[in-house]
Amino acid sequence: MKYKKVVFFILIVMTLILSTFIKNSDVSTNNTQKDITIRIKQGTLTKSSLVLIIENNSNKNYTYTDEFEIQIMKNKKWSKIECDDCWFNLPIHTIDPKEKTEIICDWKRMYGDLETGTYRIIKKFNNKNIHVIFQI
Repeated sequence: MKYKKVVFFILIVMTLILSTFIKNSDVSTNNTQKDITIRIKQGTLTKSSLVLIIENNSNKNYTYTDEFEIQIMKNKKWSKIECDDCWFNLPIHTIDPKEKTEIICDWKRMYGDLETGTYRIIKKFNNKNIHVIFQI
């Protein structure tokens, strides 16, 4: 029993460490959950926007809004970027089972042009945070 707890703890620590070092480019991105996946559409990443491809791989509906957050990797930790003009239209969108859609995330008004670095964009689906890591 104690052995299982130790193995479980080691697996959690390794997952956290590996997720800190994952880097992606605008050509290939990763994602996080099984039911909902997001990735950056190839060729759409700029210093001020990107297009996310959202795929619902489940058999249930998911909801989301236009809201998102950008964080930057500093000293191997994610840091919130201060936002000058953070407000979003908050219509609720639905993505049906097995559906795929694209959304534009334009952060110029809120964050300006991003400088060179490693970032992640975070979106909520059914109150779960899902993110994609990218580099400028």
